[in-house]
Amino acid sequence: MGIFRGDSARTKANPFDYSLRPRLLLLLAVMLIPFVVFSLYQAYRSYNQLMQEKMAGNVRSALEVANNVDELVLATEDLLVAISRSHAAREQDFNEMKRWFSDIAQKYPYYKNIIFVDMDGNIRAAAHTYSKPDGQIIASVKQTAYYKRAISASGLAFGDFMYAVLSKQPVIHITYPVFGTDNKRIGFVAVAFDLSHLQDRIVTIKTAKGSEVSVFDQNGTVIARTIEPNRWVGKCYAGFTRITNAPGTITGPGPDGIIRVMSFRKTRLTPWTVAVCFEEVMVRTQALKELLKQLALFLPLFLVAVIGWLWIGRDVDGLYKAARRLSLVDQTTSLGSFRKFNQDLVKDIARARRNMQLISLLMLDIDGFRQFNEINGYQFGNRALAKISDIIKGMLRDTDFAYRYGGDEIALILTDTDELDALEFAERIQGELKRHDFKTKDGKVINLSISIGIATYPADASDAEGLIQCAREALFLAKEEAGGGVVATYTQTNRPRKVKKVG
Repeated sequence: MGIFRGDSARTKANPFDYSLRPRLLLLLAVMLIPFVVFSLYQAYRSYNQLMQEKMAGNVRSALEVANNVDELVLATEDLLVAISRSHAAREQDFNEMKRWFSDIAQKYPYYKNIIFVDMDGNIRAAAHTYSKPDGQIIASVKQTAYYKRAISASGLAFGDFMYAVLSKQPVIHITYPVFGTDNKRIGFVAVAFDLSHLQDRIVTIKTAKGSEVSVFDQNGTVIARTIEPNRWVGKCYAGFTRITNAPGTITGPGPDGIIRVMSFRKTRLTPWTVAVCFEEVMVRTQALKELLKQLALFLPLFLVAVIGWLWIGRDVDGLYKAARRLSLVDQTTSLGSFRKFNQDLVKDIARARRNMQLISLLMLDIDGFRQFNEINGYQFGNRALAKISDIIKGMLRDTDFAYRYGGDEIALILTDTDELDALEFAERIQGELKRHDFKTKDGKVINLSISIGIATYPADASDAEGLIQCAREALFLAKEEAGGGVVATYTQTNRPRKVKKVG
């Protein structure tokens, strides 16, 4: 009996008596839950960030398209004003006006026709004459929308979307009143503006990937579109009234029925509206891809980290943190590393672009530092470099950052700082260094000077690589021409190159 109980006791399962594999699997499952939750949170943050970046980019694109539309219309307005104030128009010299209109139409083919219309809607002069199928010449526009608007307008007036009689191209008539020599209204001049010209202009706009641009007239008719324009131009957008009453960005179906996030802008000279849209599902898909990429990348590393923790625990974690710190901080100067500099500069420029701010980049080089090292040894050179770094760090604001770019070169990122403030700060650095002494190997005390090159975003360059190149070019000029001074240089091809020397 006692043996039986002993056998039973020996065979009874102990809930804590598991092998290493089940315990490890249980541990992995428990630790995987917060990892998955964190990855989902990161995906959510990524989605929100992508949405904000997309909307901000679309607002900028909508403004750019609206400005392009205004530029096109402004050129047309100048032409119509010149015609309306001409002697031929005021004196109603229709033969002269016809010759003039024909010359203009040949020079500017996107004006499908140019006409003079009297108060009764009769065409008195035209670059081209059109006929009905029965051969009768079209001589009156009294029933058109642009006539009804132009007859009482004090300035530019715009007709409805239509297709030109001969070219069959989509056009919109733009009109301007004409007053006779007695200052009484005698009619108006109008151009049939070819909308394919507007289409060409919006296609050249650089929009974010997946974004679509549409231009609507005052009736909500699509007059230009980047996606399938032949299919959608001329179609009326049923949701146009939502755009006219919305604060600036809405989510809803576009002309093709696809749900999009739409940012829009009204033009200044026309009753038209520009909408830049993107599909929300594309952002969700991109965020999901980022989540899957994170899981695919970090899950194996997660398993390795757990196994490593089982083997060596805190030692691995300590080595990892030390290695990460070494990659971001220069050990000699305690400044940011070259790697961190490149990361931070890209991020700071992106932030400055979003907030419409300035960034100045200063590249510093110690004059004669190679000879100093050769004479005194690298131990004294490192001490001098560390001392100079401490001096510079003590002069920085909380929003400014210093990095060891390489060798004896130091890079400074000054946020929200223009060129003049950067020059003034560079002069203060040089002045401060003059008040400090540096010991040599033989006990002597000397002064060290630095050369500084300055470049400013966005005046000198629009990206990190270009800004670094401009600052280094300025640094080379400072060392070669200024003799240990400060140089600010502009190298963009669309700006005159100038050099300012200080020191």
